[in-house]
Amino acid sequence: MARHRCLFKCFLLSFFIVFLTLAIIGFQYVSNDVTYVEADDTGAVDGFADWEVGDHHKSIDAPDGEEKATKEDIQHPIILWWTPFTGDPGSTKKCGTNECYFTVDRHYRHHKNTKVFMFYGTDIKFDDLPLPRLPHHEWALLHEESPKNVYAYSHEETMSLFNHTSTFKRESDMSIATQYLESVELLEKTFVQEPTVKKNKYQTEEGLALVNYVHTDCGTPSDRDHLIEMMQKYIKVDSYGKCVHNKDLPEHLRDALKGMDHMDFYKLQAKYKFTMAAENAICDDYMTEKLWRPLFVGSVPIIVGSPKVRDFLPDNHSAIIVDDFKTVKDLTNYLMYLNENDEEYDKYLEFKRTGVKNKYLKDFMSKREWGINNDWKKPNFIDSFECVVCNRLHENIKREKQGLPIKKHIVNANHYGCPKPKKYPEGGSLVRVEDEWHSQEWVNSLYDIKAVREFMDAGKTKFSQEEISKRAIELMRKADNRSAIIVDDFKTVKDLTNYLTFLNENDEEYDKYLEFKRTGVKNEYLKYIMSKREWEVSEDVNKPSYFDAFECFVCNRLHENIKREKQSLQIEKHIANENHYGCPKPKKYPEAGGSLVQVNDEWHAQEWVHSLYRIKAVREFMDAGKTKFLEEDITRRAMELMKEAGVYTLYA
Repeated sequence: MARHRCLFKCFLLSFFIVFLTLAIIGFQYVSNDVTYVEADDTGAVDGFADWEVGDHHKSIDAPDGEEKATKEDIQHPIILWWTPFTGDPGSTKKCGTNECYFTVDRHYRHHKNTKVFMFYGTDIKFDDLPLPRLPHHEWALLHEESPKNVYAYSHEETMSLFNHTSTFKRESDMSIATQYLESVELLEKTFVQEPTVKKNKYQTEEGLALVNYVHTDCGTPSDRDHLIEMMQKYIKVDSYGKCVHNKDLPEHLRDALKGMDHMDFYKLQAKYKFTMAAENAICDDYMTEKLWRPLFVGSVPIIVGSPKVRDFLPDNHSAIIVDDFKTVKDLTNYLMYLNENDEEYDKYLEFKRTGVKNKYLKDFMSKREWGINNDWKKPNFIDSFECVVCNRLHENIKREKQGLPIKKHIVNANHYGCPKPKKYPEGGSLVRVEDEWHSQEWVNSLYDIKAVREFMDAGKTKFSQEEISKRAIELMRKADNRSAIIVDDFKTVKDLTNYLTFLNENDEEYDKYLEFKRTGVKNEYLKYIMSKREWEVSEDVNKPSYFDAFECFVCNRLHENIKREKQSLQIEKHIANENHYGCPKPKKYPEAGGSLVQVNDEWHAQEWVHSLYRIKAVREFMDAGKTKFLEEDITRRAMELMKEAGVYTLYA
């Protein structure tokens, strides 16, 4: 009997091993679109030792690693993750019938078969690009995150750097618009959904609000918190997150990452008739779990997000879209109407009974070649995008061999481009207006990338973030500057007066100088300066005077260093230079000829010169440890220093 038991155990163990082996083989077979063929543990890992994952600015100057990588015999096209997103030191992957070598090791940047540099959007540093860019080098961008993370991708100047993209936009080469939706079937499930009758009871018996709002990222460019505050003037909203908080989640659900994936959280949201599905930024096709979760649990979403969200809803009557209403009062009145009319409310959940009807959504999902949540039948979207790029390379290799022109892949702003952030006005209107505060980052990113492109076009391969920022500010200053006549723009008085006469006789040209009165201020540098200003000249109750603001600025700097000392950190030394005030020596217009090119003005310049030598005298006394000295001591020593420098006679 014992012998039989032993044989049976051996049989079970053998069966388990065989089953596990077949499962692994089956997985490789089913997902053969992305197959890891071999890991190169010779040159790649050695080179990778000098390039740690997550260190985007590690030196690639180690000569042995680069020389070894460059000479390595790799027959397949090399695709190098410039931002080491995958952490893959080097491996060959099979994409259908094609193979490519993928690596994060920068030592391969000069290998003859390196064809594509891949970037993960959030990690890109514009002062750390693979330059010079050779004619056969292509760039690929993977960026699934919110527009507010990196505004640079909203601009043509940035997107046209790339040849291949995978973003949430449908126009992208591999769209990941549904990156948070597991399947269409998931939306149709009802096991969490509560009947409308019970939702009514939760309001009366448990005191639940009509709407729930759960967000921890506050003050976002979508202005969702402000919307909630305005809605609360008319209806009750239970706000569980950190933003506009008025109700606590159960303790086991308070972790922002784990809690919102907990079944108890799904059940809580299912109790509400409506859930705010408000994204942190507005852009076509940017949709997250905030949209899909309420649809899954059967709570009608109130959407603040993609202007094209209708294309992805289960049917044309399954969500409330804030943009459909002119005022907050109109919106809340409609929510109260639905709350009092169960039959009308239930129409928004009809897809739970009849199934998803949206053909565009079903087609989009059926064509999707990647999966989420560890879908063993499909690769994830990272592997899938790698294969899109790999297959595109091989397609052009074949075309070259066949004597056909290669396909040029060129990206434009539509592959990501998102609009400048706007906000809701104070009066309750839902027609958004300019938001100078949040839009400033968007504008800054535009001029930053203009500076980067200028450097690249000039053949510059190394530039710092400081250089980018400096040039960006210069470009901002030059833009939209036609609102005044600047004398320095003219060489002679006659040129100036002739132009004034011309404007006086041409009203259309003159009116261009006052266009800002009609269209608003366009000078982005001015708006940037004003958006950063933390003080006010008028009696603004929200901001201090600049005296008080500066006192607080100094006070906060002191406390910052006190904290650093307590933490045994090096204190920050604050040292000013002449750029903090320095003004040039006065000049004058020449007497004859009418020239507007200024020349030296010895009379007015004397005070400027004298002040220089007076402060030199003061610094000399201080450096000598002198603590008391009279005005006449300063003047006398200044005269002596001027005489020594040969400028005394000018002042005399």
